[in-house]
Amino acid sequence: MGILNIALVDDHKIIRAGLKSLLHDTPDVEFLFDACNGQEFLSLMASFSPDIVIMDMNMPVMGGEEAIRHAQKQFSTVKFIV
Repeated sequence: MGILNIALVDDHKIIRAGLKSLLHDTPDVEFLFDACNGQEFLSLMASFSPDIVIMDMNMPVMGGEEAIRHAQKQFSTVKFIV
């Protein structure tokens, strides 16, 4: 299959740090970026092309559901794990 490009979106810094650590140690996975809310995620999507986004649903500024709706309009091939 090849390398999976992954992004993380969660408002809890400790969750992002833990998942990032696991992803860095996983073969065939490239960690692209992390974001603390949906708005930050959408702004970073213009520069990156993740295959998979691990998304928290309850976040300040913009939650996961709204961010996913916006992202799917522009980046239809991205898959989400909620």
